[in-house]
Amino acid sequence: MVDGNSYLYRAFFATPHLSNSKGIPTNATYAFLSMTRKLVNEQKPDALIMVFDSKAPSFREEISKAYKAQRPPMPGNLSVQIPYVKSALEAMGLPILEREGFEADDIIGTIVHSLKGRDVEIYIVTSDKDMMQLVSKNVFILDTMKGTLIGEGEVEEKFGIKPALITDYLALCGDTSDNIPGVPGIGEKTARELVGTIGSVDEIYGRMEEIRKPAVKSKLVTGKDLAHMSKDLATIRLDVPVDTSIDNLRMKEPDLKNLRRIYRELEFTTLYREIRLENEDRKEWKRVNLDELKKQRIALLAGFHGKNVNDIGLESFAVFDGEGIFTSESTDDFVRILAAAEEIVTHNLKPLYTFGACREGVSRGINLSSVRFFDTMLATYITNPLRKDYGVAAVAEELLDLDLASHDPGRIMVDVIPHLFDLKAFLEKNMAESDLANLFLKTEMPLVQVLADMECAGVRVDRSKLLALSRDFDKRLNGIIKEIYSLAGEPFNINSPQQLSRVLFDTLQLPPLKKTKTGYSTDTGVLQTLSLRHPLPKEILEYRTLTKLKGTYIDVLPTLINPHSGRIHASFNQMVAATGRLSSSDPNLQNIPIRGEEGMKIREAFVPEDGYILVSSDYSQIELRVLAHISGDQVLIDTFLRDEDIHSRVAREVFGVAEGGVTQEMRRTAKVINFGIIYGMSSFGLAKELGILQRDAQSYIDDYFVKHQGVSRYISKVVEEARENGFVRTLFGRIRYIPEINNPDMNVRQLGERAAMNTPIQGTAADIIKIAMVNIHRKIKAKGLSSRLIMQIHDELVFEVKEEELAVMEPLIKEEMEHAVSLAVPLKVSLGKGHSWAEAHD
Repeated sequence: MVDGNSYLYRAFFATPHLSNSKGIPTNATYAFLSMTRKLVNEQKPDALIMVFDSKAPSFREEISKAYKAQRPPMPGNLSVQIPYVKSALEAMGLPILEREGFEADDIIGTIVHSLKGRDVEIYIVTSDKDMMQLVSKNVFILDTMKGTLIGEGEVEEKFGIKPALITDYLALCGDTSDNIPGVPGIGEKTARELVGTIGSVDEIYGRMEEIRKPAVKSKLVTGKDLAHMSKDLATIRLDVPVDTSIDNLRMKEPDLKNLRRIYRELEFTTLYREIRLENEDRKEWKRVNLDELKKQRIALLAGFHGKNVNDIGLESFAVFDGEGIFTSESTDDFVRILAAAEEIVTHNLKPLYTFGACREGVSRGINLSSVRFFDTMLATYITNPLRKDYGVAAVAEELLDLDLASHDPGRIMVDVIPHLFDLKAFLEKNMAESDLANLFLKTEMPLVQVLADMECAGVRVDRSKLLALSRDFDKRLNGIIKEIYSLAGEPFNINSPQQLSRVLFDTLQLPPLKKTKTGYSTDTGVLQTLSLRHPLPKEILEYRTLTKLKGTYIDVLPTLINPHSGRIHASFNQMVAATGRLSSSDPNLQNIPIRGEEGMKIREAFVPEDGYILVSSDYSQIELRVLAHISGDQVLIDTFLRDEDIHSRVAREVFGVAEGGVTQEMRRTAKVINFGIIYGMSSFGLAKELGILQRDAQSYIDDYFVKHQGVSRYISKVVEEARENGFVRTLFGRIRYIPEINNPDMNVRQLGERAAMNTPIQGTAADIIKIAMVNIHRKIKAKGLSSRLIMQIHDELVFEVKEEELAVMEPLIKEEMEHAVSLAVPLKVSLGKGHSWAEAHD
């Protein structure tokens, strides 16, 4: 028998915070079920009964209002998990017992009492010492956390008394954990002596003449009523009205389907996949040949090799037309099917586009513009952007409650594909209920082709410039290394944190600021602070910056140039960021520094084809403009409507200066404040960023919210909505779940609050630039232009524009970006052009 509440608390406090992507806490549930499974597997009991306390107050609280009154209420993050725990236990076939007005101890005691005299061994899984009163020759306490088994001998060894006298012992010395008072002044030692030599409380009060110490006798006389009340509180009831038939309480066959549903909802992937369902009536779909296949409306799954358009190739594919399945590895078959299809349901559409449109710089000539696509992978991302696994088998298993994991991995494509139409229907219903259909159909699905075309187009990179830059960086790094050795007074491995730590804190005697598990920290923050005391940390920072840029970009970019196209074809990832922002990989273009000489030199290597020019279009302060719209803050709105510089405006407010009195440093401070507000920066973070006292930073924040009450109201509202709903939305309905928002850990909770504040702003900005990309792409196609969108980096779009189309493209880009959406304030775009990305962006 398991004391369920004791198990729950242990599971909750022993496990770090976990939640599913919807924000439902799961740490106690996962740990509880894992502990239960381990218990069953290791102990192999004939019967296992889970016993829980009643929600209603127990009879003991009628005896004493103070009983357990000092205990804090159950944490909210734990109480919400109890229904999941109980549902899972029932699905596992384990009986659950609870009775209103009684504690788990009383139910366990009643069952123990009912089995008295029967040839059965009983193990009570708990850490509660009150339960030791039930221990007998065939009743044991099993403490699974400590790995101890407590029988009669262990109780007598620990307390010096028999188990049956534990309640008398507690009646005298009390139990602070349950607020059982005991007799004032009687401690554990005295209680042990009295009970051990005389016996029960009644016997003690009946033989008071045997007590030699007057002080002890006086305390007993004064505390007689408390002693009897304490015994009543400590005594486990043996007469709770519950079914005590052990035959009725045996484990049942588990309800595997229901258990899988629970594991799926809580996203216990490993536990979920361990369960195998028997599907004897599984339908075997007939295999058809290519000519028999109805090609107009199909489900299609294709396997490709290669990471991007540089080397993408078809491995195999499967097609389902509603009646039969066709499989092949032939590119010719694949092309024939794509050419004939009118509607295709697939999972991960973009590789299909890129394979059909572009490989090694050569178009396959497949026109997919007339095909109606539905991407179940993208729809899954839209409905839940925090999922860990978007693979088709995992998604189909969990959303449609299928059992695919038991199949031969080589057959998984054939096993999944008949379910793609059902998956589409499920996701369409889900998106309609969550008000996400418009975002999916009008923005995200059209964007797939835009991104595929960007990847196919790629960007031309001047290899000779990069090689020259690499040599330049080598010279600079050699000079920095010599300077570092000179300042340190010795050569050492600059890349070794341990050796650098020795030089900084032992040799140079600089003050260590932060300790890690392996020694003193030498991270960027520490080095920046130490730079104020000594020149070596500044040189280290410069060395790290140049080394990272050289290793990440300057030396890597030439290796990514496609030998056929002479261009780099980065991947643009639509299903990564929870906010909806795009990311890029191979290479990650987002991380090339925007500011600074080094970043500019790398961008100089990105050049257009002959006869073309690069055009960079960048949204100006889009997130602050979105904040103005969403918050309705009149000061922000008026500033943007008058086309004032928002950072100068905030600088005037913060520093109380006239319009002409704002210095560059004041404006920089205001800019940090503006963006710090968006990202939920604390006074500590702001102080660190600006190098000022924390109280001054807090003063800046307070003053900002006094002047911008709309922003203050927005932040309060959006955080409260996130707490209530578990998610936030962008202006276009995109959902991001915030599982951290109700976490009892303040640091985790504050992360959730910052995400709740920032996501509607950053996500809306991401939605806007996506809308602009789709609209511009359509206009370029409609006008039959040769110009093309080749990169998207944060709020910037980069186009490769044919020189004779420049007069058309510049106003087209500006118009579509600035009018992608109508806000309370105008969107503003800055355009630049040149014969390198650096020149266009400058």
